[in-house]
Amino acid sequence: MKVMLCNDTATKAHVGCRAVSDAHARMLGRLGHAVTARFFVNEIRIDGVDRFEDLVAAMERNERFMAALEEVEAVVVNGEGTIHHGSGLALVAALHVAKRRGKATLLVNCLLEEVPLEPALLDAFDRLSVRETRSAAYMATLGVRCVQTFDSVVAARFAGEGSDLAGKTVVTDWTAKNDPGAGAASMRLMRSDDLGPSVALFQVHGERGGLDVWPGAVATLAAARAVASSRHHGLYLAGLARTPFVALRGRTWKGEGLLETLGGDLPMVDGYDALRDALARVGERRAAYEAAFDRLAEARDLQHFDILGRGDDSDEAAEVARLRRDVEARPDLAEADARNVAKRRAQEAAWTGAKPKKRSFLRRLFG
Repeated sequence: MKVMLCNDTATKAHVGCRAVSDAHARMLGRLGHAVTARFFVNEIRIDGVDRFEDLVAAMERNERFMAALEEVEAVVVNGEGTIHHGSGLALVAALHVAKRRGKATLLVNCLLEEVPLEPALLDAFDRLSVRETRSAAYMATLGVRCVQTFDSVVAARFAGEGSDLAGKTVVTDWTAKNDPGAGAASMRLMRSDDLGPSVALFQVHGERGGLDVWPGAVATLAAARAVASSRHHGLYLAGLARTPFVALRGRTWKGEGLLETLGGDLPMVDGYDALRDALARVGERRAAYEAAFDRLAEARDLQHFDILGRGDDSDEAAEVARLRRDVEARPDLAEADARNVAKRRAQEAAWTGAKPKKRSFLRRLFG
């Protein structure tokens, strides 16, 4: 089967985003399906339109999308962290355009929170999968059918070795909107007189997210003592590495939803004092962590795309190679993300008083 994949995140220098993209390519390839049309993150975006039918009409005027749609049998949207608080609705509109033309429609790997659409618009697809309990409960209250799975990152092919963080307590980077909360707590921990020397920063978006660097992220974190993160994929990476983690509250319910999905006494904290306390007590929660790690390990065989059945248009190796070619064909998108990362590093430097690290030529080129 020929498939269009929308909101593919592989052009972002973000470990989780590139891992999710790798996972989708592998899962589709193993089923024998070929991604013959790929729209990367932010390529399907419509600003200044409120009515859903107007979004649909705008998608129908998108010549590139409509031409690609004619050549495929199924459209998959990666909902990864996009469809919440009124954002990402153009992706839902794209699926409805596809559905009206008789294509199989799949909305997968979703966070869904405060989506201002009629429930029937979300209930219309052949497959809707959400990645945590909060989104699943939200869909249930709306009467929308969905499947709850783990994030697609669990199905990525991680490899490599990592020892530079051996024995360290690791904090990950965070988004600008989390500067006052997770950011402030993380910075205070890194600068504390007693714990600071044993704390290291792991940049999920940027330093570790290069095209050939991200597969080593799990091995790197496996050597750490513990991980603290407000990033959804930061928590997943720690879990896949079997390293105890402390969740710092973010701006959506995905962190809480992940902890509920994993079960057990896993900490979600606000502020510096609570963070220190939770990190000091990770040993007391070892049984809960081990159970969570086992659940993640058992979840790696995701079935996002089984509803498409089996085909003979491709295979896993071919789809991984196709993904790489598609990314390399869009240096403009990779460079745009690199500029966003540089802007964020400058924001962090201004906020923390730290001097930004100069990016090498390869980092500027590939993120």
